[in-house]
Amino acid sequence: HSSGRATVDAFEQEFAEKVGISHAVAVASGTAAMHLSLRVLGMGPGDEVIASTLTFIGGVTPIVFQGAYWAGTHQRKDTPFGSSYRFRPKAAFGNTRTSV
Repeated sequence: HSSGRATVDAFEQEFAEKVGISHAVAVASGTAAMHLSLRVLGMGPGDEVIASTLTFIGGVTPIVFQGAYWAGTHQRKDTPFGSSYRFRPKAAFGNTRTSV
């Protein structure tokens, strides 16, 4: 291990202990974190993931990489952060499993 890897290993271990879990994984970006999370959840073809349409490509590509369907939320000025799940598009597959 390089000294950088040892630092990451120590961070992962300390973080896991701090939050009371057995393992933690550090990743290089929010996009990588989303992709890893969707993989761990077993997202794939036929699954629907709700995500904001007010995003950049890194907020959607992890969903697409897993083969899941991206159901974008409509943006509204009268709700926090402009999203409202009540007004999201009708589910394509009727199999919403998570939102990001």
